[in-house]
Amino acid sequence: MLVEKIPDNSFIFSSNSTAVRRLDMFTVMNQYSSKTISLYCNRGASGIDGNLSTYLGILADSRAANGIALLGDLAFFHDINGLALCAELNSKGCNGTIIIINNGGGHIFNYLPQKNLNEFEKCWLTPIKMELLHAASLFGLMYQKADSVELLEQVLDSSLNSSSIDIVEVVIDQQASLQLSAEIRGRA
Repeated sequence: MLVEKIPDNSFIFSSNSTAVRRLDMFTVMNQYSSKTISLYCNRGASGIDGNLSTYLGILADSRAANGIALLGDLAFFHDINGLALCAELNSKGCNGTIIIINNGGGHIFNYLPQKNLNEFEKCWLTPIKMELLHAASLFGLMYQKADSVELLEQVLDSSLNSSSIDIVEVVIDQQASLQLSAEIRGRA
């Protein structure tokens, strides 16, 4: 849906781990050759740091019609101070959407052997108990939560047609996501 909705001559920035893997998985399965969309990704020094600031730097320097960031909740949290750049970018009319996939922490570690350890949640998953609405409010940004595909579609339409940087939170059930991933890999 994201690739279908984003305007031509736009870009998508993806944080690492689950977000970039899902983007790769779903866009490979579909062909969107009629659009020019640039894709950026940043691994970060420890994997999740600096992603938000990298996206905002690309948005600031871009002549793209729109820029979307696809970030995991931990990647967003580890660079939340990057939101301070948004006020300046909003004053310049930058159009951006920060989509935060809130899957309760380091979802990618569910695919690795340590998922069976007693301290898995505390040491690897590290869920962040944070209301993203408050983070958006702190920096004067519009915030919307999408808890269904239909609502996500409406929220994307609204955000892609605004002239500011918006935060969109998409809450994902980890167990349902793991099951769907296994089904998709089984079909590939």
